Amino acid sequence: MAICEPTETTMMKRGHLTFELTTSALCDLDCSYCFEGAKTNPKRLDDLDILIKRINETLDSEWTQKYYSGVQLSFWGGEPTLNYNYIIRLMKAFEQDDRVSFHIYSNGFNRKNWEKLIAGIDPSKLEVQISYDGKPIGDIFRVTNNGKPTSDIVLKNFDWFTSINFKSLYFKSTVPSKSIPHLYKTWLEFEQLHSRYVERDNLRISFAPTLDYSMTPKDEDERNSKIDIFKEQMLLIAKKEIEFYKKYGRHLCTWFAAGDSKVNCSAGMNMVAVDVDGKTYACHGTLYTPDKDLMRSSSIFDDDFVEKISKFNDSFVPSVTSKNPICESCVATTCLICPVASYELSKEKDFFSRWGDKQINGICSFYQTFGKIDRTVQNHLLESRYELQGA
Repeated sequence: MAICEPTETTMMKRGHLTFELTTSALCDLDCSYCFEGAKTNPKRLDDLDILIKRINETLDSEWTQKYYSGVQLSFWGGEPTLNYNYIIRLMKAFEQDDRVSFHIYSNGFNRKNWEKLIAGIDPSKLEVQISYDGKPIGDIFRVTNNGKPTSDIVLKNFDWFTSINFKSLYFKSTVPSKSIPHLYKTWLEFEQLHSRYVERDNLRISFAPTLDYSMTPKDEDERNSKIDIFKEQMLLIAKKEIEFYKKYGRHLCTWFAAGDSKVNCSAGMNMVAVDVDGKTYACHGTLYTPDKDLMRSSSIFDDDFVEKISKFNDSFVPSVTSKNPICESCVATTCLICPVASYELSKEKDFFSRWGDKQINGICSFYQTFGKIDRTVQNHLLESRYELQGA
């Protein structure tokens, strides 16, 4: 990978530096759209003392203090709670350090492991993201290893999660291409969940979908057909979003009123993904690409760890902070395109040209279609506010 030298204008505060820790390569589900492939590798992240040392070195470095507001330890998998003891020990090591925050991605399926985890930590320090796509989608694509649906179990566990004093608790959803006809039904389910849990202080029920790029149709006719269905579903959702906003003062679907958030993914610049063998990469998505070695920054066993990750992360700053004229003038208001997917598909020669080649993914049209709908919704709400003020 060619190192891209950052300029003074791009070397600004970057938020927090996230360590995405692959605590376990195994998973107890078999989601058909998962980009990680077969999760049968029994290797776990077990090298605790050396990781603690590297995190402390990172926290104390001039580089971190200059460019980051702190460090977030984000537990990833597979399913991270399959290695709950490691999470407990690492949280215990840093839970009194105000510079460190904690986050976990989980499928929310195995309550026994969660009970063991909660018993060993201060849950008020932990942000929890539960992967839940909605029953119409989840029961098709998010299944057990023997093909059984999981939605009822996850929702039952989620009800228990709401009784725990987490720092925050929320859902994150995936929308495979084949599930687009179920979008409206899924929105309605999330509306019901919002009504059920609306009074909880640390809980925010939102429908936060991500289009699954790996299942996006490459054939133009097929893609256009999917876009037509997507538009129909989003128009139905838009009508309900207007009602929801007028009642609650916010949107249920996080795509609406995102404020032209056509930002580049901060992978590489703000992230250090630690694989089960201790090697570090640009983000968790790079762990599953054939070109992962080109995206490797260091290893927790390297004595010059901070020097290596700082040079590597700084090299991503110009790419992450640059403004593509095509994207700037795009009608889309939300854009969630994975740079690793761009890299794998792009025909560009330069690493960072491939990394930022959003248009190659084939899902821009979906976000552009939504952008037109979103702009209409926001204009309608703005006009409604003006009418109320003039009444």
